[in-house]
Amino acid sequence: MNTGRSTRRRGRQDSTGRTIPLRHATASTPPAGAFAPAAAIDGRTSGGGWALAAADRHDHRLVVETAEPVGRGDETALTLVLHQNAGQGRTLGRFRLSATTDALPVATGPGPALTKDIADIAAKDAAKRSQEDKDTLARFYHRVAPELEPVRAALRAAEIRRADLLPAIPQSLVTTAQAPEPVRILPRGNWLDETGAVVEPAVPHFLPQIKTGGRRATRLDLARWLASPDNPLTARVFVNRQWKLFFGQGLSRTLEDLGSQGECPTHPELLDWLAFDFVESGWDVKRLVKTLVTSAAYRQTSRASQDLIERDPDNRLYARQARFRLDAEMVRDNALAVSGLLSTKMGGPGVHPYQPRGYWAYLNFPPREWDDSTGEDQYRRAIYTWWQRTFPQPSLVAFDAPSREECKRSC
Repeated sequence: MNTGRSTRRRGRQDSTGRTIPLRHATASTPPAGAFAPAAAIDGRTSGGGWALAAADRHDHRLVVETAEPVGRGDETALTLVLHQNAGQGRTLGRFRLSATTDALPVATGPGPALTKDIADIAAKDAAKRSQEDKDTLARFYHRVAPELEPVRAALRAAEIRRADLLPAIPQSLVTTAQAPEPVRILPRGNWLDETGAVVEPAVPHFLPQIKTGGRRATRLDLARWLASPDNPLTARVFVNRQWKLFFGQGLSRTLEDLGSQGECPTHPELLDWLAFDFVESGWDVKRLVKTLVTSAAYRQTSRASQDLIERDPDNRLYARQARFRLDAEMVRDNALAVSGLLSTKMGGPGVHPYQPRGYWAYLNFPPREWDDSTGEDQYRRAIYTWWQRTFPQPSLVAFDAPSREECKRSC
């Protein structure tokens, strides 16, 4: 059999469709472990299969026996089912299938047959064998020694359990830290000119500096600097954005730039107090939200007299509750809550509420399918809904949710 890298046989069937069990798998160059010859006929479609250590463009053979006689001397038709699910360059390249009527064509020993290379090494005088020769003989002995059969069986069982366990373990991308490349001042903006002075990570000199004790500042140092109690800007920006969510506009309408370039807040003392209280509470977002929604300003009616509308048409004095459209997620969740269907389950993976078939038909690279969630997951809060950019969930599109090709969210 001239192979690529990996294969697994489930078994043979005769002309009546009866499955014929296989046994005694051996190979010309069998690797050990999960890709041993026996893995090709163990009946499993994942977690192993016979494979070569590397594609060497040579012919290799996998030979198996039927566990019982086949046919009664007449011509017999056999069907071989061959699974190639390994991927990663381990599928077969070219292969040939052959059958023989010879009785017991495979040695029944626990390990592979003796190859010419092994025989040549064994024929050498022990004193003339190199360390590589000794290692080769030791590896061969470990595969064929009868007294090690229990160890090999236990190893194979452990490898099968490991192969079954790995797909169930959540995967995560992990980055490794590397030495940063030097950053230089570019003379006249020429990035090919490396004569400029090397600069270290820092913040503008007119701001309080990041204290690192003389070492190079990291992103963690920057995060701690941003959230430091000595920096009032971060808390003020966050509080201003939260105010916008519940009142339709921020105390300063500039949500993304609350510094010297932004609009002055209409109630600077209120913004300062909210920001200070937010930091003192340990950045407790739930406490901040409770403070806003239980305030007298939030609980006002949105109905206003004609005189108040003329005096304050933009409601910058917050003498009434603002009239603004809720986000699509809030409309959906409110409708589910009113109907008694909304799930209050917290945490967990994203869910897939019902959407029409074929909605993702034009989503390629790679093509994907939408599997509707069932039971309680159909009615979880919209924050848990799987969102595919440019293909938002249709129930949210119905309430004018943005496509997120350009995000203008305030939080």
